[in-house]
Amino acid sequence: MTGNEAIIFMEKSDYEFTSLPVKRCRRKKLMAGDFNPDYVITDPKQEFKVNTYFMIIDAARFHSTGQHLLKDISLFSTAHLKQTKKDPTMLPKDAFKTFCNLYCNFVNYEDLRAEYIQYSRSFFEFEDAVGFQQTYIHGKKYTSNNDSEHESEESPDSDRNEDEGGMYVHKHNNLGTLLHMLQVCHKAGLKNVFPCLYDALHIACTLPVASKTPERTFSKLKIVKNRLRTTISQDRLEQLLIMSCESDIEIDNGQVIDIFANCSSVLKKHLI
Repeated sequence: MTGNEAIIFMEKSDYEFTSLPVKRCRRKKLMAGDFNPDYVITDPKQEFKVNTYFMIIDAARFHSTGQHLLKDISLFSTAHLKQTKKDPTMLPKDAFKTFCNLYCNFVNYEDLRAEYIQYSRSFFEFEDAVGFQQTYIHGKKYTSNNDSEHESEESPDSDRNEDEGGMYVHKHNNLGTLLHMLQVCHKAGLKNVFPCLYDALHIACTLPVASKTPERTFSKLKIVKNRLRTTISQDRLEQLLIMSCESDIEIDNGQVIDIFANCSSVLKKHLI
């Protein structure tokens, strides 16, 4: 329905339509380091269109498709591979149908199903042949208090050792993630053997299924910028963001104290 049709409908209808209220534009103070002002919708029709109409259309359009897509992506796991290896008939008849319909330019439905069944028969042999190990890019893995409580429960034959660079190497026996399947397929050189499956795994790993972690990070950033921005410089704000994003880096408290003490002779006298 266009704008003119809506006006004609309102004139012919017996119902009374109340005009949308015009809200006062709230102006936010531009803090130091902020370059662009916040965009505020002042037109009530535009606000209804963006916050109500578009949200309803998106929910109706993507909810059902997204649910079926996530079901197809969930098949890319070691648990489903084991199940398919034991009995290929357990693979649902509509498996990967929604996925292939959305990405028909890259993935063929019949080829993906055939390669998935064949891959399930030899995946665990490829996994052992590759000798998959996962390392941490920031060296020693951060251990929380909860993890330290369970360290004593680990067996002495745990698959955890330290390499020459001081980096802990873990050999996981229960990795069943989508990324693990792609890494095994890549390291085993199976790109040309299972081209359709390889492309499907690449697409599935690229999709942002969940965004809770960045949302939490930026929600905290919003609090910092709004309430504490006047007392925090740009350099310090960037350093706090790095500490939040790179939380897996283990911090040496002694080194931090030494750096802080060297800032002045008074601090050096009391801290060192």
